[in-house]
Amino acid sequence: MARRSPSMDPELKAHQEWLGYLQPVGLVVAPAAMQDAGWVVTRSGSELIERQVRYRAAIEPLDETADLEDSDTERGFRSLMDLLTEHLGWDDDQLDRSPEAIQAHSKELPELGDTLTPTAVVPAANSEGTQLLVMELPLTIGFDQKNSDADHLWRASAQERLERLLRETGVEAGLLFNGSQLRLVVAPKGESSGHLTFRLTELADVSGRLMLSGLDLLLGQSHVFLDPDGYRLSDVLKKSRNFQAVVSNVLADQVLAALWDLLRGFQQADELSQHQDKRLLGDLPERDAQQLYGGLITMLMRLVFLLYAEDEALMPSDAVYEQNYKLSAIFEQLQQDESEYPDTMEQRFGSWAGLMSLCRLVFDGGGPTVDYLPARHGQLFDPDVYPWLETPWISDGVVLAVLRNLLIVHGDRISYRALDVEQIGSVYEGIMGYAVQRIPGRCIGLKSKPQGAKKQITTAVDLDALLAMPGAKRKKWLEDEAGTSLPTKAASALKVADSEDALIESLAPRINRELFDGPQSERSLVFQPTEERRRSGSHYTPRSLTRPIVEEALRPWMERCDHKPTAEQILDLKICDPAMGSGAFLVESCRYLAELLEHAWTREGLPDALKSGGHALGEEPLVYARRLIAQSCLYGVDKNPFAVNLARLSLWLVSLSKDAPF
Repeated sequence: MARRSPSMDPELKAHQEWLGYLQPVGLVVAPAAMQDAGWVVTRSGSELIERQVRYRAAIEPLDETADLEDSDTERGFRSLMDLLTEHLGWDDDQLDRSPEAIQAHSKELPELGDTLTPTAVVPAANSEGTQLLVMELPLTIGFDQKNSDADHLWRASAQERLERLLRETGVEAGLLFNGSQLRLVVAPKGESSGHLTFRLTELADVSGRLMLSGLDLLLGQSHVFLDPDGYRLSDVLKKSRNFQAVVSNVLADQVLAALWDLLRGFQQADELSQHQDKRLLGDLPERDAQQLYGGLITMLMRLVFLLYAEDEALMPSDAVYEQNYKLSAIFEQLQQDESEYPDTMEQRFGSWAGLMSLCRLVFDGGGPTVDYLPARHGQLFDPDVYPWLETPWISDGVVLAVLRNLLIVHGDRISYRALDVEQIGSVYEGIMGYAVQRIPGRCIGLKSKPQGAKKQITTAVDLDALLAMPGAKRKKWLEDEAGTSLPTKAASALKVADSEDALIESLAPRINRELFDGPQSERSLVFQPTEERRRSGSHYTPRSLTRPIVEEALRPWMERCDHKPTAEQILDLKICDPAMGSGAFLVESCRYLAELLEHAWTREGLPDALKSGGHALGEEPLVYARRLIAQSCLYGVDKNPFAVNLARLSLWLVSLSKDAPF
C-alpha cells in the first residue's frame, strides 16, 4: 500500500496544488524547493483579484480576422514583452534582444545545416552570465509541432530545438512563447529535461487565479531579479533537483512494498490455479527460490523501464497504445474500477494479461510500421527466462497495489523522467539482497536496523515456532534470528505470552504494519533479508559524490593524454567496476567520457553517423557519445546477478537510445 504523509504543511500543499493544475512534464521546480526558499502562493485577496481583472482585460484575440464572440478563438498576448512588463513587473531592459547577445548564444549545427538562435536573452540577476534563453514563435504555432521545412534536415519541434540550444550553451533554463502559451523549459546539460506550460487565457478565469499566482512566483520580477542569492528562480531550479533525493528515499520503501504485493499476488494465483492440471508455481519456491525471486524483481524492473520510457516519450503516442497499453492508462482504469467495485478487485482479472502483452511487444517489437516500436530484445523482457510470469491469475487488486506504489508518493503522481538514473538505480537496488522462503506456521514481519545498516529491514517470524519456545529463550532468539530488540516492557510481555494474540501484542512495537496488516497464514511465502542485506542497505549516491571520484580515478589517464584525449583514445579506454551494484559509478563514467568524446569530435570532426545519411542523424552528439561509451568502454561485475541486470538497465536509460535494442 502506498504510504501517505501523515501531515502536510499548508504552503507545501498549495505549491503542489497549482503545479498539479499545470501538470509539468519531467522535473521543473519542486514544491519543497519553493517552500525552502520562502516562496508563498497568493491564494486570494483584493490585490490578486485586481491583478486578474487587469490581466483579463489585456488578453486579446490573436487572429484579427476571427469571430471575437467565438469562445474557441485563441486569445493571449501578441508580445512577450507586454506580458512580462505589464503583468510580471519586468523592466524593458531585462529582456536583451541585442545582436551581440543573440550571436553569443547562437549555436551552429553544421552536421544538420542548421543554426539554433534565441530571440532574446535574460541576463543573470548579477549581470554575470545568462539565466534564461527565449524563443518567441509565430502566434499560436505549437511548441511540440515538428518543423516540416524541407530546407532543414532536422525535423525538430521548438521544444526540441530550445532543449538542444540550452544544453549546447550551458544555460539551464529557457522560455517558449507563442502568444497563447508560455512554457518554462529546464534542460541542464547531461540531465533529464522538464517543462511547465501556462495556457495564458486560462489564467484569466476565476479557476485560473492560483495558476496566475504561480506564474508570478516563477517569473515575477522579484524572484527572477531582485531577491537575494539563494532565493531566486535560478537557485530554486537547482535546489529542485536536490529535493528529488527525498522522493527517491520514499519510493525505495514503496518499491519494496510493491515486491511484497507481487509475491502475495503469485501466491494467490498459485492457489487459484489448483483446478488446472498443475499449480502455477508448483514446487518452485522450494526447488529454486532464486528463480521465483528473480522473476519478481525482473517484473519490477520491466515496469520501471516502461514508466521511464513513457515519461521520456520513447513509446508510441497513438490512440491504440495510449488507450490499451500505456501503464498510466492501465493505472487510471484500475483506479476507476476500484471506485466502482471496491469490494471485488481481488476477484477481477485482466490487467496482468495486458502487462504481459506489453512486455512481449517490447521484446519482439511490432506495430503498423517498422519503427512503430522497435524490438528491444535483451534478457530483461525475454518471455522465456521466467515463463511462469505469464499467468492469467494475478488479480486487478494486486496490479493496482503495485502500480500505486510505483507511481504515487505522498499522494502525488511522480515522474520517472524527473529522477536521475542513479536515483532510479538506487531505488531498485533496495529490493536486492533478499531470498524467498516459505514459513511453516503463521507469521508476522518485524522491523530492525542492524548496526551499520543505512535502512530498516523487515524479517518474517514464525509465530507458531516462537510460541512453542520457552519464554526465557524468546528474546535472545529474536535478537539472533531477526535482529530485533524489544523495549523492556515488551520483552517482559513476550516472555510470558501464552497465546498468539498475547505474542502479537508484545511484538507490536516492532511489527511492520505497512507490509503485514496482520498475521499471515501458514506456509506463506515471504522475503527474508540475506546476511548481505543485514550488513548493508541501498542508499542514493548523489552525483556530487560520484563525479569527483570518477574524475580522480581517470586523472592519471587524462594527464597521459595531455587533458585532450582523442576520440580513438577515449573509445579504446576500458573501465571496470568490480562491485557495481546498480551501476551509479558506471553511469557517471558514461556521462564523463561522453562529454570528453563530444569535445574530441568538436576538435576532430563529427563521426559519419551524425552526418547526413548516418543512422544517428539529428541525434544530439552527447547522447550518441553516451551510447558509444556504454557499448565500448564500460564493464561491471557483481555477485548478485539481478544487480547486473539493473546496471544494464541504468546504462540504457542514461544513453536514451530511442531506437536501439538493449
